[in-house]
Amino acid sequence: MQAVNETISQTRIPNRNHLLLACQATAFALLMLAGGAGCHGAISSEAAVSGDGAGAGAGQSASGTRTGKPNDGSPTSDDAPETFVQLESVLGPEPSTADPTAPDDTTGVYVKLPPEYDADLAKLVDYKRAPLPPLECPGLLASGGCGDGNCDKATESEETCAADCVFHLAGAYNDLPICTSFMDVREPTTVEEVQSAVRDAVAQGKRIRVLGASHSASQLICGDGVALRMSKFADVSKTEVIDGVAYVQPGVLMIDLGDFLYQQQLSIGYTHLGFRGVTVAGAIGTSAHGSSPKYNSAIAHRVVSLDMVLADGTTKLFTKADVSEDTWRALTTHLGLFGVITRVGVTVEPAFNLDTQIDIMDESELLQADSPLTLLRHCDWGEFNWFPGQKQVLRWCGTSTQAAAEPANNVLLDPGVSPDLAPIAKLGFHAGTCVNDLNALLEEVRFTGLRDAPPILVTEPGAEPRNTSHAIGPAHRMVSADLIKLDTNKYFQMDWEVAIPQQYMADALRAARQVFTAQQVSLPGVGVFLRFAKIERGGWLSYHSAGKQFAEGQTAMFFESPVAVPAGYTDAQLKSYLHVYEQLMALFIRYYGARAHWGKNLDSLFDLERVAGTYAGRVEKMNQVVAELDPYGVFSNGFAERIGIVWPKRGENFAQALGGEACACDVNAEPVCDYKTHTTYANNCRATCKGVTSQQLVPGSCDAYEAVRCSLIAPQTCLYRKLGKNVDPTSTPVIRY
Repeated sequence: MQAVNETISQTRIPNRNHLLLACQATAFALLMLAGGAGCHGAISSEAAVSGDGAGAGAGQSASGTRTGKPNDGSPTSDDAPETFVQLESVLGPEPSTADPTAPDDTTGVYVKLPPEYDADLAKLVDYKRAPLPPLECPGLLASGGCGDGNCDKATESEETCAADCVFHLAGAYNDLPICTSFMDVREPTTVEEVQSAVRDAVAQGKRIRVLGASHSASQLICGDGVALRMSKFADVSKTEVIDGVAYVQPGVLMIDLGDFLYQQQLSIGYTHLGFRGVTVAGAIGTSAHGSSPKYNSAIAHRVVSLDMVLADGTTKLFTKADVSEDTWRALTTHLGLFGVITRVGVTVEPAFNLDTQIDIMDESELLQADSPLTLLRHCDWGEFNWFPGQKQVLRWCGTSTQAAAEPANNVLLDPGVSPDLAPIAKLGFHAGTCVNDLNALLEEVRFTGLRDAPPILVTEPGAEPRNTSHAIGPAHRMVSADLIKLDTNKYFQMDWEVAIPQQYMADALRAARQVFTAQQVSLPGVGVFLRFAKIERGGWLSYHSAGKQFAEGQTAMFFESPVAVPAGYTDAQLKSYLHVYEQLMALFIRYYGARAHWGKNLDSLFDLERVAGTYAGRVEKMNQVVAELDPYGVFSNGFAERIGIVWPKRGENFAQALGGEACACDVNAEPVCDYKTHTTYANNCRATCKGVTSQQLVPGSCDAYEAVRCSLIAPQTCLYRKLGKNVDPTSTPVIRY
């Protein structure tokens, strides 16, 4: 143990709390020595937050998550959906003019839960996770390096660390999931280049998915054709404010827009997400949210115009004033289904600062309250971080003010750990998935760190940065935080999140407490993240808009539980580990009418929603607009098909219909590479149509291969299949030429 401590002491560690975390994580590498003797006493008393807030300083099947489990993104995927009940393949009803979100007798009203609810909750409480092999934590040795972009053949494989060992052109921000079936990536810089990229893809019979920051943990981002990255459409200085509307490029990060508007004494209110690295168009596409129990907290509900490039390469301006309400409600939670957004118009309001206070509460205050909203009744912005292992809660409460702002920032998502410690920290979190007691210890360390160094950081010029539990700062910087920077070593995490209608908030928290107690759940990241949004008449697929159990004018609660996803588990082990979190969300969906966040969760929850009719009528409204704007499915993918989206002309040759392609080829995505010209074709037919002989073709995208000289003796070029992000020089070349 002394040697472990000496090793850590040579690495830069910001404070003693992180020393304890690193020490305990590393100690578990010795497996049964997880007690961490020799590390105790590392916690000090810095700027402690008291209970009243007075302080010294006045972020598929279960196997679909496996460390970047591949997803083909195809709307004709053969993956059988793993559902809670049999999912029938049926078309929706005939188009209707009725509003499926209109209130009924149960909207916003508490309905007594049936006996089946208690039975299902009891099953979850009594669930027994499948035991792991004795004295073994699967994948532990690979956990520190899996996600660093290098496939270490000694500890990693395509099965245990797909993120490193399976070639992919795109994936989520943390490679969970990875998208293995994209053929090409384009990164346009102008609207004209977007049009050209769309027309080129269509002419080649390749479908398109538009990517921003890719901050999604669901299969929503994946596709099988061209990944169109909009990272060059991120110049916030080109934002124009005209008559109370900010016209902004789609790839601009929310935090950059907030800074830009604040300098002009303007704001987009409480719509900033908890995490700063999300693009404007991406937040609109999934109806992502901030947190306010009183006010609008979804930027999608502030949109008044969208400039788009459509499937035929033409441009069109959609405005709230000029299109039908049905079309507008489809566009404002678009899921990337209609085209490429090139500019967004959102309403703005006068800037304000936020007087923000963090309090520590015993969880009993949260669980015994008639509603968590009563604990935020004086807050314009508010949220909770509930640490179930500690039975403690951080309450954040912000009130709007015009008082002068301090240089203050929310740092909840960045505890200040050096990237050098990423492998050690990842090893510790992985170990926590194997041993509940260790996970509880990690949560204790995390909570203690937040208590002793509150996650508001004030950086006065010429002074040492200080953590505090109370500060006045620019609103957009008080409600959102940067994610910890781990350089190229990605951390695998699954975010489970659903929106819960107001009348079931208290039931949900108490049910979760029963499950957490029985299953010894600890959540060392941010605990259970509880946030809120005023329920509005939003997009058809906005998961917190009015309709069914969600009453307009009431408040929705977002219940989010981020959990570590271990590398190296078998499918069965991973499914067993995630079961409790998955089934708790399923319970909320079945009985409360909760809705899953589109950019988070596993496919099974979206399957359940389709069976339960969560979006009954809404998906059909989306399909009417799909039929108008993209009938051939140029922007289709497997995720959209899974939730019930239908393209009336999908399967027809859109290259011929939209792009003028003369070849009578189908639209199957079975890419082949002409290795002589390094050109990827959507399938063999399209390559043959262009005069390419079969001898020049190898299966897959050209980007999946590396051309290198064989040797000095045999100087011809060899084509090697890439292994992860690296060429495997010991492998046999695919072809010599």
